[in-house]
Amino acid sequence: MKRTGKQIILDTFHLVKKDLKENRIALLAILFYFLCSKMIFHTICPMVLFTGLPCPACGLTRAGIALLTGKFALAWQMHPFIYLIVLLCVIWAIQRYVLQRTLPWMKVVWVVSLCALIAFYFYRMFRYFPDQPPMSYYHRNLLVFFYELVVR
Repeated sequence: MKRTGKQIILDTFHLVKKDLKENRIALLAILFYFLCSKMIFHTICPMVLFTGLPCPACGLTRAGIALLTGKFALAWQMHPFIYLIVLLCVIWAIQRYVLQRTLPWMKVVWVVSLCALIAFYFYRMFRYFPDQPPMSYYHRNLLVFFYELVVR
């Protein structure tokens, strides 16, 4: 049976509401972590927090904010993968909420994208680390803190 545009919108709304309700504790825990981590340690990235080293996703949050504010060149400079991730998220949302079925090739695309992201991370580490943001070293990390605590 073919669904009308109104039915697609209603089904999408109900499915989003259901997903939010089912995952509310995880979403609240993530939000709590982000808020506390940002307020206490000034970073939300666990890898940066513990080691001071940037992670493969470093710069994605700033790139996303730049993208949302229309600063497309800055978004590309911060992390070019933001465009691929947004595209994949849009495709995922369409398959989940509009088509309400999974596309079999999407898992392969996500895995290939993750491998490319990691390869790009090593390229950026060799080219830009440690002094060019977002590939910079965070000196106030927990590893240094504990090291100084033990040594002193």
